[in-house]
Amino acid sequence: MYLLFEEFIGDIVVSKKDRAVDGRRESFWTLVNSLLAVFDSSNPTNLSLFQNCKELTESGYDKFFLCYNKRKERLMQIYRQEVLKIDSINTKGRRTKEVIITKIKDLKNAEHISKKCPPQSEVKLFTITTTKSKKSWHVTTDEEKSILIPYLTNPNPSNEETEAVLESLLKLSSNY
Repeated sequence: MYLLFEEFIGDIVVSKKDRAVDGRRESFWTLVNSLLAVFDSSNPTNLSLFQNCKELTESGYDKFFLCYNKRKERLMQIYRQEVLKIDSINTKGRRTKEVIITKIKDLKNAEHISKKCPPQSEVKLFTITTTKSKKSWHVTTDEEKSILIPYLTNPNPSNEETEAVLESLLKLSSNY
C-alpha cells in the first residue's frame, strides 16, 4: 500500500503509525468508491466528484483526447529514441501539458474566496457614488517664508525658537 501512495499519488509516507495508515486507507477507499460510482453512473458530470471541474465542456473533452493522442505519439518517440536508439534523443517538450491541472490547493482557495464573497445573484445592485476630494497642498507664502528663513538657517534651533516660529505660523494660518 505504501508503494501505491508513493508511486501513484505522490504522497511519500512519512508516518507509518497505525492511526496515520488507517487515515490514509480510509481516504483511499473513499476515493475508490467515488470513482466506482462515477463509472457506474449514466451522467458522471453531475456527481460531486466533478462539481468544481471547469474543464468538463466540449472543448475540454476535445483537449483531453487530443492530449492523449499527443502523449501517445510522444511515448512512441521516446521509445524509438531511448530504447531502440533509432533516432537521436530529443528532450524538448517532455513536461508540457495540454490540459489544465487542477490542484487541491486551488480548489480550497476558490472555496475560501466563495465563502468570503456572496455569489453574484445574491449581491444587491446599488450604486454608490463617491467624490474623492483632492488633497490640497499648502503653498508656502512669502510671509511664511520670511518667518521660516531665520529658523532654517540656524543649525541647532532651541525648543523656544521652534515654539516661537510655530506660534507665528499659527497666527497666520490654522493649518499648522
